[in-house]
Amino acid sequence: MVPIRIGFVSRNDAESIRLAGSLIDHFRDRAEIFVEPELAEHLGLKGTPVGEMDVDFIVSIGGDGTILRTIHKMEDPRPVLGINMGTVGFLVDVEPKDAVRTIEHLLLGFEVDERTRIETLLRGERLPPAT
Repeated sequence: MVPIRIGFVSRNDAESIRLAGSLIDHFRDRAEIFVEPELAEHLGLKGTPVGEMDVDFIVSIGGDGTILRTIHKMEDPRPVLGINMGTVGFLVDVEPKDAVRTIEHLLLGFEVDERTRIETLLRGERLPPAT
């Protein structure tokens, strides 16, 4: 059986990076882990650009902005689980204290709630994603 593959991205603050490192350590024996390069550098791990991650889902640690930046980097959208490190989030719905339990449930299987993405064209040319 092929292990589940999980990608990790994070906001670039100490608390988010610590949580990402803790989750990666917790799940590394049960899943194949991919870490975006900036986060990987902080954790001393090998990085994989989000657009090159062949994963079942991505864990985005931060807020709505972290999820939106992650989605912009994907050619082929993957499911994203948002861990809320801020105050109010419309796209992130899991609190840090619930992260391990939620990912444990995802390892057992999950359904995807798809959202529409829009493409922006200006005079017939595709605009690059916002950074």
